[in-house]
Amino acid sequence: MREFRRYTTDIPVNILGKNAAAMSSRQLYNVSYGGVACHSELQFKSGDLVLVRISHVDPPFEVSGIVVWCDAVEDGYELGIQFNEGREAFAARMVAQVCQIEQYKNQVLEAEGRTLSGDVAALEWIEKNAHRQDVHERAFIRHPQDIPIEILRTKQSLSFDSKLRNFSLDGACFASASAIKLGEHVQVQLPGVDGQRAKKLEGIVIWCCKKDGQHDVGVKFKEDDGVFNIEMLKLISRLESFKDEVERRDGRSLTGEETVTEFAAYLAKLNLKVVD
Repeated sequence: MREFRRYTTDIPVNILGKNAAAMSSRQLYNVSYGGVACHSELQFKSGDLVLVRISHVDPPFEVSGIVVWCDAVEDGYELGIQFNEGREAFAARMVAQVCQIEQYKNQVLEAEGRTLSGDVAALEWIEKNAHRQDVHERAFIRHPQDIPIEILRTKQSLSFDSKLRNFSLDGACFASASAIKLGEHVQVQLPGVDGQRAKKLEGIVIWCCKKDGQHDVGVKFKEDDGVFNIEMLKLISRLESFKDEVERRDGRSLTGEETVTEFAAYLAKLNLKVVD
C-alpha cells in the first residue's frame, strides 16, 4: 500500500541524471508528497540518483530523488522516482499547486470548451492567481476525513471526542458541539492504528463557524512540528488509500470509525505474518 495518494497530472518535468548531458524532458503522470511517476526519453537504472525539476509551478520545484523503477514503453520509458527522505514537506506545496492547476483545466473545459495541456494550464493559472493572497494562504491539500479524534482544550484542561473534517500538513478542521474562541490553544489527538496512541498535534484555533447544529473549527498547527506532521499526514493518506481499496475491492463504503478499526486489524495481521 502506498504511503501517499497519487494525483494525476501532465505538467512537463525535467529529470537530470548524474551525467549533466542525461537530461530528459517529458510529461508527469502523477505526483505525490513522496515522489513522482513520469515519462522519460532516456533510460535510467533503479537506484540512479536524479534531480527532478518542475518549472511550471510558482515557485519552480527542484528536488533530488532516486529511481525506484524504470519500464520500457513504446515511445520511451516510464519512471518512478522517490524523493529523498525528509523532502515531503517541501513537495507538499508543489502537489497542492499541481492539483489546483488540474482543477483549473477542468473548469476551463466545462466553462469554455477549451482542452488545455498541462503546460498551458499551468501558465494560465499562475498568471491569474500569482497575486491572490487566499491561494498562497491555502498552500496545502485538505484531505477530507471523518475519523474519530480527541480534542483537548489546553486552558480549560477539558477534552471531548470529535470527528475530523479534513487534515493538511499545516492544520485541521474538526467538529465541535460548542463554539471555540479564536486564538485558543488546543491539542488534536489522532487515533493509533499500530497498538499505540498517536502523538498529540498542538495548534491554535483560527476560525470557527456554525454548521448543521454543530461548529466546524479550524486549527493551524505549530510550525516547528513540521517533521512530525508529515508522519501524521502519512497516516491520514494510508487510511485514505485503505478506504478506497476496500470500496474498490469489496464495494463497501467505510465510515471513519470502520476505516480505523479495519486498518488496525489489517496491520496487526501483517505483523503476525512477519512474526510467523
